[in-house]
Amino acid sequence: MTDTQRRLTAALADRYRVERELGAGGMATVYLAHDLRHERDVAIKVLHPDLGAALGAERFLSEIKTTAKLQHPHILPLLDSGAADGLLYYVMPYVRGETLRARLERDRQLSIADALRIAREVAGALDHAHKQGIIHRDIKPENILLQDGAAVVADFGIALAVQSAGTQRLTQTGLSLGTPQYMSPEQAMGEKTMDARTDVYALGAVLYEMLTGEAPFAGASVQSIVAKVLTEKPVPPRTVRDTIPRHVEQAVLEALAKLPADRPDNAKHFADMLGGTTPVVTTGAMAARVAPPAGQRRVSMVIMAAITGLCLVATAWLWGSRPDLASAGPRLRLSMEVSPNPQEQLNGRPVIAPDGHAVAFAVADTGGRTLLRVRRLDSAAAITIEGTEGAVGPLWSPDSRWIAFFVGRTLYRVNDVGGRPERIADVGEFRFSGDWLTDDLIVVSVIDSESLLAVSIADRRVREFYKGESNVDIADRIWHVGDGRRAIVRLFSASDTVAPFRYDLVDATKAPATRIRRLETLTRMADGLSTGYMPRNGRYVLQHENDLWVNDYDPETMELTGERRPLVTDENVLGWDASAQGDLVFTANRAGSATSMVLLDRSGQHVGQVGATLDGIRSEYYGPRFSPDGRSVAYEWHNGRNAGDLWRMDLSTMRPIRQTRDELHHNAFVAWTADGRQLVFESTREGNDLFVRDVDGAVDRRVPLSMEVGFPSDWSPDGGTILFGDRGNGGDVYAATPRGDSLRKVLATEASEMQAVFSPDGKWIAYASDEQNQRFEIFLRRWPVTDEKWLVSNGGGDAPRWRGDGKELFFLRRDAGGKMTRLMSVDVTLAAAAPQIGTERMLFRRPLRVLSNNLRAGVNYDVRRDGQQFVVIMTDGALRPTPPTLDLYLNWRDHVVSNGSKQ
Repeated sequence: MTDTQRRLTAALADRYRVERELGAGGMATVYLAHDLRHERDVAIKVLHPDLGAALGAERFLSEIKTTAKLQHPHILPLLDSGAADGLLYYVMPYVRGETLRARLERDRQLSIADALRIAREVAGALDHAHKQGIIHRDIKPENILLQDGAAVVADFGIALAVQSAGTQRLTQTGLSLGTPQYMSPEQAMGEKTMDARTDVYALGAVLYEMLTGEAPFAGASVQSIVAKVLTEKPVPPRTVRDTIPRHVEQAVLEALAKLPADRPDNAKHFADMLGGTTPVVTTGAMAARVAPPAGQRRVSMVIMAAITGLCLVATAWLWGSRPDLASAGPRLRLSMEVSPNPQEQLNGRPVIAPDGHAVAFAVADTGGRTLLRVRRLDSAAAITIEGTEGAVGPLWSPDSRWIAFFVGRTLYRVNDVGGRPERIADVGEFRFSGDWLTDDLIVVSVIDSESLLAVSIADRRVREFYKGESNVDIADRIWHVGDGRRAIVRLFSASDTVAPFRYDLVDATKAPATRIRRLETLTRMADGLSTGYMPRNGRYVLQHENDLWVNDYDPETMELTGERRPLVTDENVLGWDASAQGDLVFTANRAGSATSMVLLDRSGQHVGQVGATLDGIRSEYYGPRFSPDGRSVAYEWHNGRNAGDLWRMDLSTMRPIRQTRDELHHNAFVAWTADGRQLVFESTREGNDLFVRDVDGAVDRRVPLSMEVGFPSDWSPDGGTILFGDRGNGGDVYAATPRGDSLRKVLATEASEMQAVFSPDGKWIAYASDEQNQRFEIFLRRWPVTDEKWLVSNGGGDAPRWRGDGKELFFLRRDAGGKMTRLMSVDVTLAAAAPQIGTERMLFRRPLRVLSNNLRAGVNYDVRRDGQQFVVIMTDGALRPTPPTLDLYLNWRDHVVSNGSKQ
């Protein structure tokens, strides 16, 4: 039993007995239930939660009641509707027959008499609804029920409610009605004033399928259907079945005309044409027309292509207006929201199925919990795959039926339509790359291995797949070539700061894989800012900085040929994937706002600004930390390209001093020695390691530790201990010596602990933990750590900081909406017997750029030793979160440009 069914069963227990699921579609799931009051079986249709949230319960339920007026023998009536435990539902009679879709799957073609009868019955139902101003919008075989052979039209409920209650919200959230094979061109345009002729088109397409056994336009993917709709006329039905009367063929082709003006005026008119009672005028698809000039034809085709894509898969399509693409035909572009909650964010990159039918991605909520979701391109909403809490790194199987993912160190797989996840093997913590090479073989990159690992689904074995030639090389990324035999592996060498990346073409049929050749052109072009080269659809897709580009290649050698050309530019691409069908999915950072590093006093008043204001997308500040003498601030200046260097700002001159020169990696979140002469920071140069440098020096010394570390949080006053977090989901605090000759866990419980900082005398630590009700609070413990602990905050808190005399402790508390952050303070007396903790107070409330409540994140503020001044990262106004979106770019191969012309 699914979570939705459990919630529905419990909420409606006094009225209905929910028995089982009957089926699920893109917008709703249908359950068989028994009406306890009237002793009858009913069907309860429950909107998918994301769709329900987008439409809103009150307005939806108000509008759906209008369908109760539709009393017609060929319309499935509305019996009841409501909201139950946040789920929107409505109730219909349970029809014991079958859908027209089931009939077509069994018989493929119907007798001409049956097909015409069903079409006329549906036309009668539509005519009744149209006279009351109700357009169905989603006529298809699945929504036509056959009860004792008679047609009954279902789903007027969703159609009217969505049309009336959710038009604006629908567009904003990427939800819409319609199915590609039956959708009229004007519906694809997103027209708000569609009339009866939209339903006439859909009914014409359904009748075409009943007569011929195929929809007028079919294809293996959404984009192929679109292409046929735009470029082809439907094959005349008599070509397939010559027994179809000529007047029926003409009526069907009239109904399928591209322009509404060329179709029958209404459903009754269409029914009369089918019955031969109304003469058929050869217009629309049957008429010979004077062709417009070629240029006008091309522009019209491009506009129609773009607009037809607009609502095709229940979302907003955009046509690129770049002049250099205007002659390239339709550039199909789809933007879809992955969650209506702007606080939820994508975790990692989205991945598209090889056949292009769906996109899988992990979403993290405000508490850091991740879940796997799948968005089918013919569906209106993303579906959460149950049992995937903690999922990261989704990978599609070659047949597009399964999704592999990691939870912690374990690799699982799950069917893309749901079901119980199946454990494959314990492999290691997912790094950031993998590929499902064959039906049996998954290759992944994990944090604690310098080699790529191969996992067999059949025998659950984990073995080495490919490693570098030397101990300094890390095999960290892989992409299959597409021929089933070869793959491309990226090798990373942290010791080579000039050209750290190398690319090998390998024979993936061997275990371990063997190198065929070093790909010299890829290696020469790898400037450290590219995340890889994915061979798809005859071209390489590559990321350079935050743009996507394409390059031709020799299919035999896999070496680059020709020039690199732009594909997606000026959009700050974060993650991307491409299918074998020529579809591209990517996510971009569009939520940035002006970001400043400023000095505030205890009342939150602005004292000064540290450095220039940044745009929050192309560049941003992270992890400011006052020097012990308060004269400078160390911080990371993130360059917007997954990298950043450490800087130090002299507060007397406001002159920035660069501490590292390494634009390829993160160098972030420092802690100072008590004398202010040294810094420790985390760097991604060799995985995730700690490095120490003299403030006035030029050499970074790696702290040799046998683990990938999280951000350092503090350096003890005596200089002997560095505290830092882990990179996993455990949330533990570690301690190490600066030389790396000692490593131990100091806080490791079932809860998560992070951000531990020493008291000025070095005898206590303050830290954040979620051990109470899974909400982070501030605690105190003695140092060295004992079992005793004392609660400091009450109401949420993290990111603790001490005043220089140890008599006051500061921490952050976010408001419920997450847009504003409170800086809290509490007086502390550090007595030998037990600390005395005062009453917490709020100093100020400002829109701080907070990175807390994330086990892998540092802290974005600091306190000067005297406790009178704070350095904080602030945004312009509020955080202004935006819902995470995915962008789909279909048929991109035919629309890359070079020197202003199509390639």
